[in-house]
Amino acid sequence: MNKAEKTTEIGRIEEKFKKASIAVLTEYSGLNAEEMKQLRRELKNNGDELVVAKNRLVRLAIDKKTHQSLSEFMKGPTAIVFGAAGNPVSGPKILVKYSEEHAKLIIKKAFLDGKVIETKDIVALSSLPSKEELLGKFVGSIAAPASGLVRTLNGVVQKLVTVIKAVQDQKASNG
Repeated sequence: MNKAEKTTEIGRIEEKFKKASIAVLTEYSGLNAEEMKQLRRELKNNGDELVVAKNRLVRLAIDKKTHQSLSEFMKGPTAIVFGAAGNPVSGPKILVKYSEEHAKLIIKKAFLDGKVIETKDIVALSSLPSKEELLGKFVGSIAAPASGLVRTLNGVVQKLVTVIKAVQDQKASNG
């Protein structure tokens, strides 16, 4: 890799750190090519991206930004998962699930909102509901009182119709 290619790669990594909602460092040694391909595909389907780059280039990209504290964890074969903008949960959720199925994938640290977070915090983050699930619950909680009111009013109208029908039947039999 010549100097121009390295500079381009550093710029590309810097850009990914800027855009990502979360950056998770993982150690992937021991995973075969098919397992890596499967992980990449799963992450990509959720808007996340797995990047394998030379540690030296990543350190240079990190040192130019506020991510300096991650630099010390760039040892050994490291892959970085950049979370989709606005959704810091999906990437960790996939990584935690995948690391449970493939013990060779090790989650090191992550960078979220200007802070380095530990593996246990990444696992806790992965247990949170996704943005879509939260929106669904929110809409459901807003709609619940309205649908309850509709059911109540419908019940009152139904009872009124039943009473009117009973009165009509009674008048018809008396009349």
